[in-house]
Amino acid sequence: MEYEMEMVREVEREPERIAELPDAEKEEISEELLEVVTERKVELTPREVGEFIALIQGHHTKDIFRKVIKTAMRINPSKTTEILQRY
Repeated sequence: MEYEMEMVREVEREPERIAELPDAEKEEISEELLEVVTERKVELTPREVGEFIALIQGHHTKDIFRKVIKTAMRINPSKTTEILQRY
C-alpha cells in the first residue's frame, strides 16, 4: 500500500518538474517512456495509445506527461522511476 501511495505522489509531482526542463530533455524522457511500454508488449487502451501518440508528436504538456507516466508506472514502475530520477 505504501509503495502505491509513493507511485501516486511521483506521478503527480513529476509532470510539474518535467515541464520546466529544456525541450531536448523532454524529448529524451518521451523516448525513454515509450521504450518502457514497447519493451513489455503490453496492451494499451485506445486512450493510452492516444496519449503516447500525442507525446511522440511533441505535445509535451503537463497533462500528457502525467498520463504517460501513470501508464508507464503501471507497466514497469522500477524502470519508470529510474528514468524520472535521471532528469
